[in-house]
Formats: sequence, C-alpha cells, structure tokens
Amino acid sequence: MMGLGMNRRKALGALLAGCGGASFSCSQPVRAMRGYRMAERMEAIHRGMSFLYTCSGVEENFLRHGEDLLWCFYSIAECITDPEIKRKTLEIGRQRALEWRRLHPKVPADAGVGDVTEYAYGSYCSDLLGLRDERIKEEVRSAAAKVPREEFFGFDPTKEGPPGDIPRRCKTCRKKSVRGVQMCPKCGNPLRMEDRYDILCDAVICSYSGDRYGVRLGGSFAEVAQWIPTMRPYRVKTRVLDDDFYGIAYAVTHIIYAFNDYSLWRLKRDWLPQEYAFLREHLDMVIDGGDFETVGEFIDSLGAFGVTDEDPGIRRALDLILSKQNKDGSWGDPKTSIIYDYYHSTWTAVGGMMEIGWRGEGVIDPAALQAMQQAEAGA
Repeated sequence: MMGLGMNRRKALGALLAGCGGASFSCSQPVRAMRGYRMAERMEAIHRGMSFLYTCSGVEENFLRHGEDLLWCFYSIAECITDPEIKRKTLEIGRQRALEWRRLHPKVPADAGVGDVTEYAYGSYCSDLLGLRDERIKEEVRSAAAKVPREEFFGFDPTKEGPPGDIPRRCKTCRKKSVRGVQMCPKCGNPLRMEDRYDILCDAVICSYSGDRYGVRLGGSFAEVAQWIPTMRPYRVKTRVLDDDFYGIAYAVTHIIYAFNDYSLWRLKRDWLPQEYAFLREHLDMVIDGGDFETVGEFIDSLGAFGVTDEDPGIRRALDLILSKQNKDGSWGDPKTSIIYDYYHSTWTAVGGMMEIGWRGEGVIDPAALQAMQQAEAGA
C-alpha cells in the first residue's frame, strides 16, 4: 500500500469499518465446489477481492484510478457465479461509485479529451452500479462533441486504420510531438513511434465504452472494428514476452472483451478465428514466462470460446496464478511504486480464476461484427 499520513489512515479505517470490513469470507462448503482446484481458487479470490477493496479505499489510488477500479468491481460482480462474492462486490462497487460521484460533480468547462474520457468511463460505471446521473451524461456528451475525433484515438476511424506515425513522448525531454514528426523538435533526439496494436487496443476500449454509455467518444466500435482485419495476421517477431508481443496480446484480448461485453457472452470461434488461434498458440509461452497477469486475461478470453478448466493448458495457467499470490491477497510486486500494475495484476488473476456465468452465445454489437466481416471479405 502507498504511504499515508495519519489522518488518511484514520479515514481509510473508518471507510472499511463503515463497509463491514474488507473480508470476503467463503461461505460455500468445499465439497459443493466443482472444477479444477476450485476450493483453492475460491479462497484465493476472496483474499484478492479483500486486497482490491482495501486498495480502492486509499485516497491516492482512487483519485488516480477511480473509474478503472469501478469497472473492476462492476465487471467481476456481473460475471462471477458465486452469489456471496457477487453481493459483496456490488456493495463495495456502489459505495465507491458514490465516492466517485462526490469527487466528480461537474465536467470542467474547458474539458479536454482526458477529462471527457475520465468522466465518461467513471460515470458509465457509476450508472451500472446503480448511481445514474443523466445531467453528468449530458455534460459529457456536450464536451465530447467539442473534441476532434482524432484526439480520442490518434486517428479518424472513418478515414483510416491505426497509423504507424504517431510519436511517443521524447525519452530525453518528455516533449510530446505532433503526428508524423520523427525527431524531437526540442532536443533533436530521434522519436519512437507508438505501436499500432496499442493504438488499436485503446481505440477498441474507448469506442466500446462510448457506445455502451451512449456518448460518442471519437467514433463507434463498428467504425474501429472495420480496421481489425488490417492488423491480422497476429505475428510476433520473437518468442519472448516483449513489447511487440504485449501490444498484440492486449489488442487481441480487448477485441474479445469488446465483442462479448467483457466476459458476458460466449463467442463462436469462426467469428474471431485469428484471435482464438493467437491465444491458443501463445498460452504456453506466457505460462512458461511466468506472466500470471496476462495468463488471467488469456484464461477468460479462451473461456469465451468454450475452453474450460478441463483443458491441460488452462490447468497449467491456473497453477501459475495460484502459485503467485502474495500474503496480502494481491498479485504483483508489492514494492512497485506503480499502483496500477499492482491492482491490475490482482484483478486479472481473479478474473482468470473465477467461474463465469455466461449468458449464452452472441455479441454485444452485431453492427461491429458485420463491419469487421465485410471489411475482411473485401480485403
């Protein structure tokens, strides 16, 4: 946990006490649990959720990552089959959503793209957790309409796909340059370009979230999805867990999440055959590399295609996750100064271990699937 002053420690203690503590006790008898190492998985999930709850109660963490933590609680509660964890997670999520609403009473008059997406994501999650606010939604819609669509994604999906000429911040002076610039105009150092798969992943998340919230954030998911075929086939340069691999891997998992509404719907393999093949081909590589965070996303993404814990690869993946839990219930490096890495590792580990209550087969956005298929057929 990040360092806190005495007053903040007291405030956090009061928050936890007011919510009945952060304990997720396992009420289901072990003999009633089915599935590979399910009793151990349930115990680990309870401990992981206790950590996530405590993490979200730290002021610095919630101010920086509040909207993401709200999505964490909502998505876990919506997917998991265990009724006790579902109930407790929704209760916690609603309490944190109430705090998010208090901290975000009005969209800034001069809102830029960062403000708009923060308010859109946080308000959407708060709505889902039962704290609807139509006034804020209208403010977000009005502010979003004033932001050029290229600022949301880095490109206009009605005209082109993810480009390869968006420069990263200069490593030396941290200056951000405009698109197409290859040398830093401030210090003269060469600039690296943003990975096209990272750009695609961000565009998928942003467009999906905007569509679900009902506010256009740069473009629709269907407009973004039409460019997915241009990013295939998914070929990594080496058999190592490097930036090249992770750019592709997270684009693949988030394409799946956007189509199945984040692990609510099963998908036919012939809808996303190359995404399924990528996960299958690289699952052992991720396990052997010890990356339990990515393994969690691979498990629930493969689960969307009907792969269960009867599968030997999934069992190896679950063994890895269970072996890496920290004493405080978290996954990740307890010494990290980047709290996102810490809680996100815990979130994906929980997601990989939990039993998901799939709602049937389908996609949340048939127009996006059609746009992608039509673009692929015309390629």
